[in-house]
This record gives sequence, C-alpha cells and structure tokens, in this order.
Amino acid sequence: GVPATIVVLYGLQSWVPTMLVRVYEWDLPTAGRIYGSLVLITGSLGVVTGPMLGKWLLRRGHADYPLRVGMIAATGIGVSMIALPLQNDATLALVCVGFASFFVTLPLALITFVIQTVSPPNMRGVLSGMYVVTSNVMGLAAGPTLVALVTDYVLQDPMMLHVSLSIVSVCIAPIAIAMLAVGLKPLSAWQAENGS
Repeated sequence: GVPATIVVLYGLQSWVPTMLVRVYEWDLPTAGRIYGSLVLITGSLGVVTGPMLGKWLLRRGHADYPLRVGMIAATGIGVSMIALPLQNDATLALVCVGFASFFVTLPLALITFVIQTVSPPNMRGVLSGMYVVTSNVMGLAAGPTLVALVTDYVLQDPMMLHVSLSIVSVCIAPIAIAMLAVGLKPLSAWQAENGS
C-alpha cells in the first residue's frame, strides 16, 4: 500500500516543475527552486507528523495505527490532488501539491517501524530490503511513466499535465487504501498476541 503512494511521490517529483513551466508559464529554475523548497518543508513535516498521529490513534485504541495512518495519508493524497486541475493560479496549485507531498511522507516512519516490529529477527533485513526495493522500483517505474502515458495517450495534450498528475494520484489512492486495509485485522491480531 505504501509503495503505491510512492508512485505519487515520484510522479510529482518528475513532473511538477514541468507542470509549472507548461501550465503556469514559470521558468524552469524558479519552478525547481520553489517546488524543491516546498517539498523540503512539507515532506519533512509529514515524516515528523506521522508518528504523532500514530500515537494519537494508539491512545484511542487502534493497535493497527501504522496502517491507519497510511490509509489517512492515501485519502489525503487523493483529496489534495483531485483539486489540482481546478486551480488557475500556480500558488494554489502548489498548495495542492504541498498537501500531497505532506501526505505521501506521513506514513513512512511508521511503516518502517511496523516492518521491523512484526518481522522475525532473522528476516528483518530481508523484509526491509524488499520494502525499499519495492517502493523504489514501483515509484520510479510507475510514477513518472503513468503520468506521461496519461498525458500523451489519454488526454493527448502536453498542456494537460496537471490533469494527468491528478488522474494518476486519484486512481492510485484507493488502491493504496485497499492494500493497507487488508493488513488491519492481521496487524491488530499480531499486536494483541504479542502484547504490543
């Protein structure tokens, strides 16, 4: 589920500066500088906020909080990106992108934690490696490619890049939610059995 959200991350990283140039007529150095600064701030806030949200959910009795945070994040990505094509102003478009960047990073620390927690000690390295490879291969292969395919073959208009980013993100979000939802019951059962 989280590697599915990483698809959105790499799609954004690959195409937002180009979107700012094509759709909002920015120059590329300005687009890169402002987008990079935005992602630095919002992505960092997401990584820091995820564990705090997780603790809040745990205090309310949700032992499966790492996956719930992932589901909240995927929902936030979908909501943020569905609004992107509706923005006529680059600043408002960047607000949408900023929220999506925040939500993409929200579950990352918790997912790494839960992989280490539930894995047998002799399998932790292997499972962590599988997670990293899966996230990066899915994200790097699918994120930029899906946005390009939707732009070129579905919308057939390079000026509709913001719409392509929205379509890919909004389609990926429910997939991520469904994948994470599958793990809620097993994680809760594991937590109850192991007293965590």
